Amino acid sequence: MEDKLTLRKRIQQLKKELSHEQQKDESQQVFTKLEQLEVFKTSKNILCYWSLPDELATQSFIKHWYKDKSIYLPKVVNKNLTIHRYEGMGSMQKGKYDILEPNTHFLKDLDVLDLIIVPGIAFTKAGERMGRGGGYYDRFLPQVPKAIRVGVAYNCQIVDDIPSESHDVNMSLVLTSGQ
Repeated sequence: MEDKLTLRKRIQQLKKELSHEQQKDESQQVFTKLEQLEVFKTSKNILCYWSLPDELATQSFIKHWYKDKSIYLPKVVNKNLTIHRYEGMGSMQKGKYDILEPNTHFLKDLDVLDLIIVPGIAFTKAGERMGRGGGYYDRFLPQVPKAIRVGVAYNCQIVDDIPSESHDVNMSLVLTSGQ
């Protein structure tokens, strides 16, 4: 089994080899699948993420749905995530790591979250996840045990094994364009 650093580097290289068109197509296919899930249809409060250039693109999904559903985004505060409602591009500002984050009030009652869309570097089909190494989601996800956790990824991010640690949190479901 590869160690986490080697696996991160291998996946990063595979993602670099994806054309812009492939990235766009896979992102669109994954979010179309997500929108067809019953859990999405019944969810009112959804936590997503504002994607970085090397991640499955979320911006179109967020902009499309934020008026029909409450879409929340994470904000990095010290070593943790706080959750804030997306209220349009006017509510966004650059935060830590130059990621756009909402400057709205943070969500106090995390139990209202029905669905959490989670990024990652690699996933297994069984729902294991490896993030970027900061542990932000591994610290956050145990705070919302009732929410359905959906990992979203490019096809090249699905691997057979991920070196796991006791604090790693599995996904309820992992979506790619190939499944």
